[in-house]
Amino acid sequence: SDIISCSTYAAKVHQNIGYDRRKLITVYNGYDISRFVPDNNANAALRSELECDESTRLIGMVARWHPVKDHENLFNALSELQTLQNWRLVLVGSGMSADNMELIDRLDANGLKARVFLLGEQDDIPKIMAGLDLHVLSSAGEAFPNAVAEAMACGTPCVVTDVGDAALIVDGTGIVVPPTDSQALREAIKTMLSGFEVEVSDEIKQQRRFALHEKISSRFSAGTMVAGYSAVWQNAVGHS
Repeated sequence: SDIISCSTYAAKVHQNIGYDRRKLITVYNGYDISRFVPDNNANAALRSELECDESTRLIGMVARWHPVKDHENLFNALSELQTLQNWRLVLVGSGMSADNMELIDRLDANGLKARVFLLGEQDDIPKIMAGLDLHVLSSAGEAFPNAVAEAMACGTPCVVTDVGDAALIVDGTGIVVPPTDSQALREAIKTMLSGFEVEVSDEIKQQRRFALHEKISSRFSAGTMVAGYSAVWQNAVGHS
């Protein structure tokens, strides 16, 4: 019988540990692209909610507090960007709250506590993703990182570490850096922030957002995922 993997990377890992390559089939995760969609008002709304002024750039990471997400990599990268522009870090996910003393300690150690909004777990992730200027994935390991695809579907560009299928998802639209390399991550974030300062029309901004959305909707929609599973099932039934 066939073995389904959610990512190209995971399929390779399983092949390397002895799984039959001929049985491994990759069906990528799929997303509700009617829900994860650009919102031209989301950025202003999120800045207002967080009481930030119009010049503030919102850098976000939606990920639980876990060593594999390597938040320390992100904190190290941002610790030396304190004088660069007016930015704030938005952290969302399980453990991203003020009662996580380990997290607070690491923010203090990197001089970031005053720069960070800890939003914890949120129900409306599309609203958060669409409201960010930049989403960062600082992970040391992944398979198929949903947060990257969700951010892009909402029109938000990404900086990612080269883990799992992150580079495949970004596909030339953002910046990919080696994992656990805070200096490379810092330079990538700096480059993206600098790009935001280039004056472009609202029309061009909207075109860029929807180009990112289209990149995800054309390859990773829920419908595409369902069709992939259906094809595997029909093949299995046909050979039973």
